[in-house]
Amino acid sequence: MRRNTLKPSLALPVSTGATAQTISLYRWLMTQKKSFRYALGTSDQFINMPAQSSVPVWTGAFDNFRAVTGKNPGVLGVEWHDPQWANRWGSAGTAECRRVMIEAYEQGAILTLHNHPGNPDTGNLSRNGTVSPTTATGEGTFKDRTGSPLSVIKPGGSKRAEYLAYLDRLADFLASLVDSKGRKIPVILRWWHEATGDWFWWNGVDRASDFILLWRDFVNYLRDVKGLTHVLYCWNVDGSTGVDPNLFWPGSSYVDIISMDTYDNRNDASVSLLGQNNRPAGCWSSIKVLASTHNKPLCIPELGYQYCATLSGIWDQKTGRYLATTFYESALAALWPAPYGPQASDGGAAKASFSAMAISPYAMTADRLTGVYV
Repeated sequence: MRRNTLKPSLALPVSTGATAQTISLYRWLMTQKKSFRYALGTSDQFINMPAQSSVPVWTGAFDNFRAVTGKNPGVLGVEWHDPQWANRWGSAGTAECRRVMIEAYEQGAILTLHNHPGNPDTGNLSRNGTVSPTTATGEGTFKDRTGSPLSVIKPGGSKRAEYLAYLDRLADFLASLVDSKGRKIPVILRWWHEATGDWFWWNGVDRASDFILLWRDFVNYLRDVKGLTHVLYCWNVDGSTGVDPNLFWPGSSYVDIISMDTYDNRNDASVSLLGQNNRPAGCWSSIKVLASTHNKPLCIPELGYQYCATLSGIWDQKTGRYLATTFYESALAALWPAPYGPQASDGGAAKASFSAMAISPYAMTADRLTGVYV
């Protein structure tokens, strides 16, 4: 296969007419492949509170990052709140997502956006997915792999109209992200994530061919039909499964960024970013080949450890050290909310480790990010 060796300074996103800010972010991500440095941040989402709660509340990952390090995160990953999720907060939740993202961008952060839509066949695409309060636990949610969820949203499928309406709401939200100068804010869109896993209705080897169709259709609609010019499409796999990422590759013209999520949830002192049986490193090697072949940037937009709260060296030694070595091509790293990421109530050793990670010469919090946007 002929390799695309275009210089990072000339690289362009897959969206024709991408904004200057979006091109600038994309080229910055490209240059980080050989810098041994990464933007360091976190992800957050709303607490799954009862329906009568009038105000959406975050889990606190953003605040925990600031409390432990004294710095603003260089990356903010947000769980998009579909305004149709009326039994939670509807448009109020969507407005809060917008507020936090714009504020973080103005502070210098790189923004990513993801979602866990419900099973469109057995439930609906809103965040909880269930069709009524009496629905059986798990049925219709994003972890429900039953039914034919990918088939019903294909062109001609029984839930196609609902799916396009869902994408329309997403496109409207993305279009509403505008900075203080009236410019569209670039967003890394990490939809249909962890393709190589087997825990969401859209992922798994048994539906790899349908996943590719889903991804291409998703990009075509937002890019070509809705005309979004400030989005970078982040194709994402899971590093812990040992499944070949190539099975889910949709093609270079549908991907801006190649990425990997990874967790190590063992309850012992051997946990690290290398994971169990070194599987994340193996997955990384596979996607590095894709990134080299297709001239794409790499990143780790989601990582964590279930039992990290009391571990000495968990962040600076067992995470940051490998981000600067084994995974040095990653342009950014974002931690999942607690208990998988740091929090102010962690033990002193874990907090000290995260503080050390944040001030290392390899990590870039918002105050240390330069040249990201024009």
